[in-house]
Amino acid sequence: MIGILSYYSTNMILCWLALGVLCVLVRENDRLREKKKRLFYITYVLTALAALAEWLGIQMNGCTALPHWPLTAVKCADYILTPLAGGFIVVQLGTRSLWRRLLDAVLLFNTAFQLLSAFTGWMVSIDGANRYTHGRLYGVYVGVYVSVSLLTIVEFVSYSRSFRRQNQISLYAILGLVILGAAFQELLDYRTAYIGLTLGMALMFIHTTEFAQLQADDYIHKQQIQITTDALTGALSR
Repeated sequence: MIGILSYYSTNMILCWLALGVLCVLVRENDRLREKKKRLFYITYVLTALAALAEWLGIQMNGCTALPHWPLTAVKCADYILTPLAGGFIVVQLGTRSLWRRLLDAVLLFNTAFQLLSAFTGWMVSIDGANRYTHGRLYGVYVGVYVSVSLLTIVEFVSYSRSFRRQNQISLYAILGLVILGAAFQELLDYRTAYIGLTLGMALMFIHTTEFAQLQADDYIHKQQIQITTDALTGALSR
């Protein structure tokens, strides 16, 4: 058990350090607008809190010195923050489509459902040894998880149509990594969701920075054409 806890603790610390480095990189990036930077910061904070909640749940599980309610509260936070952090990858795209509004509704429903479940035991059942198991309505959370994943895929596909082919492939690769990390955790019970999220955040930052540079290069190229080409005839300007 000590080895397992140490493994999870190391993973969480590394994720927190990586998210901290990303915050520094975002702050120092002059190509990003302040609104875009705030979205990155919020996503990183949500991911860090999700990792902390999961880690605390592992630490508290089976600890008889604690009452039941801290473990219930931590698991409630875990089940709220993990889908929310994943959903904020879509928020970073800045889209305002029907799928984005539907995603917002699913995340809002999950938050309300988890808060209610904290008092009803729908999601988490805790025994006398202060160990938690999935409650009778845990399937609702699985449905939310799947819905968030599918809506994220749809939104990414829709968003990527405005990119060049190589940029589309990189977006799909990032999305696949995040979903794979979540799938390993839900299907195989490996604690990989927030690791996948952290890696996805780092790659999204790289992708966004690269796209910002491409936009800047295209703008400069258009300006050069306007300077050196006559707008009426298309001939080289004297």
